[in-house]
Amino acid sequence: MKKKTNKTKNNNQNKENNKITIKNNNSVTVPVKFYSNSDTSKAQILSENKNKSGIYMWTNLINGKQYIGSSINLSDRLSNYYSTTYMEDALNRGISHIYRALLKNDHSEFSLTILEYCEPEQCLEREDFYLCSLSHKYNILEKAGSRIGSKHSDDTKIIMSEAKKG
Repeated sequence: MKKKTNKTKNNNQNKENNKITIKNNNSVTVPVKFYSNSDTSKAQILSENKNKSGIYMWTNLINGKQYIGSSINLSDRLSNYYSTTYMEDALNRGISHIYRALLKNDHSEFSLTILEYCEPEQCLEREDFYLCSLSHKYNILEKAGSRIGSKHSDDTKIIMSEAKKG
């Protein structure tokens, strides 16, 4: 299968000299880190974000779709995105648009942006800010840390029903 090489520029981002700004609503965000190729930058991504908490954004360079997430340990969390086994196992348990896209397109077709570093107790609040401010097509949930908008599979519904019956 021939890989797509036509890359689209995300409408929300302007890139100059490896620095980006993200325009959203009436404000501009200057991320703390930007990795234009998450494949070739893997070691750098994991080492520079060790023991840091913050908000990150994956951007598909083919179609501009984005995923916004947060973690109290970015290096540990981001390493999951580089584990095929981890992502495939997660997909067997549920839906993840970002895992499916990474497995389909390869990491070289994605950039990774660290939007900001923050204290661990601020992660969900700050993630929610970016979910409200930026376009994100890969996120399933619209509110950070909330199950609102998620749907259980039919199998899960049966298990939950049987568990309630005792």
